[in-house]
Amino acid sequence: MIRQFWEIEEVPNAATTSTEEQRCEDHFTSTHFRDSGRFVVRLPLKENANQMDSCRILAMRCFFMLENRLQRNPELKAQYVDFIGEYLQLGHCREVNVVDDDTNIKPYYLPHHAVLRPGSSSSKCRVVFDASVKSSPTNLSLNDVLLIVVFSADITKMYRQINVHPDDTHKQRIYWRENPNDLLKILELLTVTYGTASAPFQATRCLVQLANEEEATFPVAANIIKSDCYVDSVLSGTATIDDAIEAQHQLQ
Repeated sequence: MIRQFWEIEEVPNAATTSTEEQRCEDHFTSTHFRDSGRFVVRLPLKENANQMDSCRILAMRCFFMLENRLQRNPELKAQYVDFIGEYLQLGHCREVNVVDDDTNIKPYYLPHHAVLRPGSSSSKCRVVFDASVKSSPTNLSLNDVLLIVVFSADITKMYRQINVHPDDTHKQRIYWRENPNDLLKILELLTVTYGTASAPFQATRCLVQLANEEEATFPVAANIIKSDCYVDSVLSGTATIDDAIEAQHQLQ
């Protein structure tokens, strides 16, 4: 019994990789590329992705409920409008017209809502995209058909530094308008999106890939990213001030 106890508590000598984790890694390796410095990734879809419903009606219904909530809370509405406006301004999403859709694609519409953070010093409102919503008849969500590698972190802009391949962005659509009297718009999110099951793996894997590709030019930064980085946070140190300054320059 004592031997079994210590075997359970013992840290394994080598990390094991599940079949799904290996599929994620193989998919990333074979499909990612860089465009003007930014990584472009494909959504790691499972084989049953073509069975997924668009969730269009459900997403529209959720948006109208959100709109009513925003109309009753001007302060929340202002923060929400600023968030979507920034998305558009930075080129992280674009407006699309469904009449231009290729007949071969199957779009997916993400409901979105506000999560209030009263104690936050920056923004009291965080917009969350819900990729777990299911719709009949298949009862599948976008997250149900994405390969998953588990990470635990709270990432914001790091995700939006990575572009999603144009062939996959139609699975990241949302409804939006600033005022109830405006025409309803369809926006397509163009970057890795918080709320999708594959986002943490894609963001972290791109960071490791960046370190691998730029190691010859930025050896100090590459080593820090590989050894002293947890998702978007770095905790590192050097023996001298000069070394710390050099590390700072390479990480910028």
